[in-house]
Amino acid sequence: MDPTLELPSPFEPSAATEVIQAFCATRRDFDGVVCCSDVLALLTIQALRSSGRSVPGDVALVGYDDMPL
Repeated sequence: MDPTLELPSPFEPSAATEVIQAFCATRRDFDGVVCCSDVLALLTIQALRSSGRSVPGDVALVGYDDMPL
């Protein structure tokens, strides 16, 4: 595990969105994201798409908590 790929974030949608957007702006190469909730995973999909990445084509994504969506 590369610790520079860990992105601690508050459990708040706006803060999490800012964290993933800032990371995507670095253009670092990564192929997966694990989110601590499904809501944050949905927001991450939006941020990844905005950065030109596709899910699951470019980046695999995992969310936890089994939200009905």
